[in-house]
Parts: sequence; structure tokens; C-alpha cells
Amino acid sequence: MLKRATIMEITLVESLAMIMAIMLAASPGTIMAIMLAASLETTVAITLVVSLVIIVATMWVANRVMTAAFTSAAKQGMTIAGAESL
Repeated sequence: MLKRATIMEITLVESLAMIMAIMLAASPGTIMAIMLAASLETTVAITLVVSLVIIVATMWVANRVMTAAFTSAAKQGMTIAGAESL
């Protein structure tokens, strides 16, 4: 059983959710979904964890893709600026 969240915990998580949504420059629908889920106290922790997992996974995939692109470009003798223009 999840314990009942205090007002301060709910406010903190809502603030974090809004900051994450703004940082992601997400669509208005996504922002509304995060805020709606954050306002339901039983799903606060789950929403925060899922959001963080999605953000970390997206950043990891983007990092791997960019690393692979720059590595292959470097092997072909291209500069970083040349690789970015592709």
C-alpha cells in the first residue's frame, strides 16, 4: 500500500513534472497528461519514475546514435563540423 502523500510532496512532484515537461519542450497534450497524473496522489511516484526512465532512455539512445555517427564520420576523415552538417 502506498502511504498518503502530503501536500508538500504532491506540490514538489508537480513542480518536477512541469520542469521536466518544459525541459523536454513537450507537446501540450504531454504536459497536460503529466500534470493530470501528478495530481492523482497514488500515481505520483509511478509517473515520476516512468517519466525519468523515458527521459534517460531517450538521452541514452540519442547519445549512442550521435557517437556512432561521429565515429563513422571520423573514420572517413571528416571533421566534426562536417559530420554535423550531414
